[in-house]
Amino acid sequence: MHYLDRNEYQFELPPRCIEILQNSPSSLLTHYSRSFERNAKSTITERIAKIFNIPEENILLGYGCEDLLTQLVHYFIKQGDGILVAQHAWWYYKKIADEVSGVTLEFPMYKDEFSFRVNVNDILTLYNTHHPKIILIANPNNPTGDMLSNDDLETLIRHCPQAMMLIDESYWGYHEKQNAHLHRFLKLYPNIVILRTFSKYYGLAGVRIGFGFIHQKHEQFINFSKRYLGFNRLSEELALAALDSADHYEAMSRLVENEKLRYYSELRSLSGVRVYDSKANFVLISVPSNVLPKLKANFKKANILVRFFENNGLENHFRISIAKPEINSLVFQCIKDAVSLP
Repeated sequence: MHYLDRNEYQFELPPRCIEILQNSPSSLLTHYSRSFERNAKSTITERIAKIFNIPEENILLGYGCEDLLTQLVHYFIKQGDGILVAQHAWWYYKKIADEVSGVTLEFPMYKDEFSFRVNVNDILTLYNTHHPKIILIANPNNPTGDMLSNDDLETLIRHCPQAMMLIDESYWGYHEKQNAHLHRFLKLYPNIVILRTFSKYYGLAGVRIGFGFIHQKHEQFINFSKRYLGFNRLSEELALAALDSADHYEAMSRLVENEKLRYYSELRSLSGVRVYDSKANFVLISVPSNVLPKLKANFKKANILVRFFENNGLENHFRISIAKPEINSLVFQCIKDAVSLP
């Protein structure tokens, strides 16, 4: 089965990660972390602090970005408080808000021929009207693949001072690897958290490591998020190995970008098919409604699993992870065969 439905990494892991899996001592499993002896949260937060030149205390660590999102929403949202998210956003955002009886508000997204976009003024209007406690921006956004510029993000942060701005950068690395905004945002704006993960660009979804950057003002939440007995030590070693394998991941990122270009060139000429621009490791595609039954049958026959959408304005759309060239070619054939039939 080709699992192309959850935006997972579809390529080989770097040799250093394989070596860690094959040769790790059993003590990584039988003993707790001793990072506390160095007054550190973990070995991975120490490395991240060094890479980004940000104090280790201001770095959050969790079991995937999902865990950190849950912590943040549960901590900052009380019953009846608003959380503002994109119209087409990851369904999980709303689920977390529902868990604490928060109210989910949506800002609109606009669909052009081959892209989705957001109007910052719409977000500001909703903020000034409803005063949400959290504004959650996925950048790039799942499932639409679009992203806001740093200037647009800063406009939102600056003009929404009473809201916690959660910027979910889970798909960082596939479009660009810039980090300059981290220092600027954290220095100037205390109402911001920037989240990242090892699940997407680094391909370590199964080890469940997410991390984030938060202003020191939120010391109470920083303490809330700490784990006295540490984190998964084997996962930490794999994450460190991934950070040591920059050349490998850069090559995989270029492959993903080239394969996205193939999606555009192979499918955009088909009647009724739209492949939307993406800054992530997936693409969103729409097809005519009469094509869907045959397309689903073709995917099933080819053992390809994708994510179909049925509501929220994305009817007849599906999201698919970028895979190896030979698998992508199989996807193209499934779509072309479905579209060509009367």
